[in-house]
Amino acid sequence: LVLHALSVKQTSKKELARIRRLLDELEGGSK
Repeated sequence: LVLHALSVKQTSKKELARIRRLLDELEGGSK
């Protein structure tokens, strides 16, 4: 879903970094 949104709408590197940190937090919290 996130990857699809990224491919559809151009994202700045700042937004990309923010999303990556969010995903990292989600993965770390689920483990």
